[in-house]
Amino acid sequence: MTSVRVVQPATTTVGGVPILRLVPADDVAAVGPWTYVDWFGPAVLQQPARRQANTQSLTWLFSGHLRHTDSTGSDTTYGPGQAVVVTAGAGVEVAQASVGGEPVTGVALRLAAPGASDLTPSVEEFWPEPVRVGDHEVAIIVGEFGFEDSPVATHTPALACEVRFASDDPLVVPVEDGWEYVVIAEGAALRVGDVEVPAGRAAIVTGEFAVGAAADAGHVVRALLLGGAALAAPSRSSGTEPG
Repeated sequence: MTSVRVVQPATTTVGGVPILRLVPADDVAAVGPWTYVDWFGPAVLQQPARRQANTQSLTWLFSGHLRHTDSTGSDTTYGPGQAVVVTAGAGVEVAQASVGGEPVTGVALRLAAPGASDLTPSVEEFWPEPVRVGDHEVAIIVGEFGFEDSPVATHTPALACEVRFASDDPLVVPVEDGWEYVVIAEGAALRVGDVEVPAGRAAIVTGEFAVGAAADAGHVVRALLLGGAALAAPSRSSGTEPG
């Protein structure tokens, strides 16, 4: 049986930047292993170094560019279509800032990483090469989608991908048994089954489902799809908040 629920995000601030907290929200503590999903921007981000531990994190940008620095010595600039995945291990200090005062829009994600405290902190950069699925493109950030996968290592089974709709044909999502999913609408509304998801909002989904958009070759609509197996209750708030 399929369940689709549009969540009411909480409004908060991280590093002085207003955000919409899509997860956790309402009575939802996490979706699968995804413990935080924060929508931010457009805003100029000047985030001082903050400690992360026992988790993995990434920021996926829809517009603008960020400079990422951290206590492992990593110093890189990235923009839309590029993933910078931080495995915090026992602890790492991470700072991010808009490049040249440019506003950015994106989603900050936090992924539970059981056992990560034993790992050496690391940073992995990756440009997902979009794959064609029907009329659409899918950029697989972590995990597998159909027969394609990402080289990024995670410490719990998970999926994160950006879908770029180029027609109104629905995309059937290859779901895994027992997984939970969240579908995030970026610049335009989406349809998840018969449920509309407004731009900048998220729907939590269980069971088989398809996602559609009012798109065509001249009007590409983007969505972010996350998923994974539900965590045991004591682990659902793993890590510290993004920022």
